[in-house]
Amino acid sequence: MAQGQATKVKKKKKSVLKRAAQSRQRAEVNRVNRTRVRTAIKRLRTALTAGDATAAANLLHPTMSAIDQAITKGVLHENTANRYKSRRPTTRSRPSPRSNFSFSGFRRAADSVSRHSCFR
Repeated sequence: MAQGQATKVKKKKKSVLKRAAQSRQRAEVNRVNRTRVRTAIKRLRTALTAGDATAAANLLHPTMSAIDQAITKGVLHENTANRYKSRRPTTRSRPSPRSNFSFSGFRRAADSVSRHSCFR
């Protein structure tokens, strides 16, 4: 059935009419939830492409929670939502592998072993 078209009812039975009404209501709720997720993803994507790190950081948590809510409500399949979630943070600017990462906060294992009195 095309989007936006009313559900066609072949029989005028009470149960058939009720199911058709439920189907319309469920479709409306699903559409609202799907739109909420897609809008959140688009906002996050535009913030990332614009290079606005603070806006992207502020939008990341609400976007992930909107995706999680869509899973809970059955709007998105869990694998699809997890794929969306896994692609979001990877688009943020990350330090390159050759960046100046220092191990100054870490002690060498040999130093810590030699400091113990039982190894002297």
